Amino acid sequence: MNFSFKIELLKAGIKSTLYSIKLNGEEENEFDKFLRDPEVGSSPHFEPLLERIDDIADRLGCQDQFFKLQESKFYDPVVALWRDNLRLYCCRYGNIILIIGSGGIKKTRTTQEDPKLKRIVEIMAYVAERIDQKIHDKEIEINHENDQFTGDLNFE
Repeated sequence: MNFSFKIELLKAGIKSTLYSIKLNGEEENEFDKFLRDPEVGSSPHFEPLLERIDDIADRLGCQDQFFKLQESKFYDPVVALWRDNLRLYCCRYGNIILIIGSGGIKKTRTTQEDPKLKRIVEIMAYVAERIDQKIHDKEIEINHENDQFTGDLNFE
């Protein structure tokens, strides 16, 4: 997998900072695509999931119990924010930074059995790999004063 993207700030909350990814050539970031998906929007779990995102940013941070952990590989930060069968795939960096991708309604026993959700997880795993490399190379750092990334958030 190889594609270009940038990380966009969505919200600098009191407890954590929310970002999304925007793939090169796309009009919208991945979270906005999720928000516009009619199937997602009609889910009874949609509003509670959005409320949880606000809680993560402003009151509670990125606590373990909000996520299905290890959605990709056991050593990467890909997680699923979930409500019943509604999934929103993210990359979580500690309790303070959440990069929100996209998601959908899980209709299969496992995420890997659903081509759409599997692809989203693969995208988020690739994003995490690229971010981790830039952190390792000191091109990106986590600023603990404001709980935000600093550095080059463009990935060519």
